[in-house]
Amino acid sequence: MNKLLKNPRLALAIKVAHTAGRVIKKGYGQMVEIKQKSVGDLFSEVDIEAERVVINLIKQEDPWSEIIAEESAPDLNDSPSRWILDCLDGSVGFLFMVGKDKPAVLIAHQQDGVTDVGVIYLPLTDELFFAVKGKGAFKGDGGKLQVDASWVLRDSWVEMNQYGDSSLETDIFARLRITLRSMQGATLVTSQAPHSSIAMRMLDGTMRLAAVIHDNNPKKVKQECWDVAAVQLIVEEAGGVVVDFAANEYDIFKAKPFIVASSLALAYEIIDAYKEGTIYKVI
Repeated sequence: MNKLLKNPRLALAIKVAHTAGRVIKKGYGQMVEIKQKSVGDLFSEVDIEAERVVINLIKQEDPWSEIIAEESAPDLNDSPSRWILDCLDGSVGFLFMVGKDKPAVLIAHQQDGVTDVGVIYLPLTDELFFAVKGKGAFKGDGGKLQVDASWVLRDSWVEMNQYGDSSLETDIFARLRITLRSMQGATLVTSQAPHSSIAMRMLDGTMRLAAVIHDNNPKKVKQECWDVAAVQLIVEEAGGVVVDFAANEYDIFKAKPFIVASSLALAYEIIDAYKEGTIYKVI
């Protein structure tokens, strides 16, 4: 067994991820009322219940830490110890049953502003990904995760995580949707039902995914801190990068479009493709 699993903070993160997972499994495929925050941004009582049980458990076992959670506790306070939670990421995929690997539980912990634990659990496929700062990233109870840093853009599969509401699409994303699907772009460009956990397929070798581009308009944020914190730590501990379009490490509390890539070199290729791209409008 991986010795990291004895880390108390990681152990709690995994425990609460499995707790939320049980709620998700129970609700999958059931008749639920679908609620809409905005175009394409859906949720249900399953989101609410998964978050409720997780928050209650954390408050019982770690009452001294702040909790930031998507549905009920979205505000950031100045606390040295905080949990950052998305207890049902990929709600649209969950509600429309587009694939059992889409719904995920994202759990991260920060100490003094630094993410030190990240856990992603896919309850419907029973897959667990986790990382501890400086100790590496793993899948299951011991399989170490490592990116394939050899990808170049012209040979790559790039996933583009877009808004449900096209009016919120940024210039960066609009340019890249065109440029990447050209001779100067990637071999395969897709936009699946949005789910933050797709980055794990860049790490575990089950898919030949090389990069994910997330649109993120500061005027209507799509990727909040709870969508990114756990993913970022796991990707970076596996040797990948999460950067903005200035090639700086992405700040999860400052919304802007960003890239999750198997290498910094590939991220630079994507950034160059944006800079060189042109928007073509259909008349």
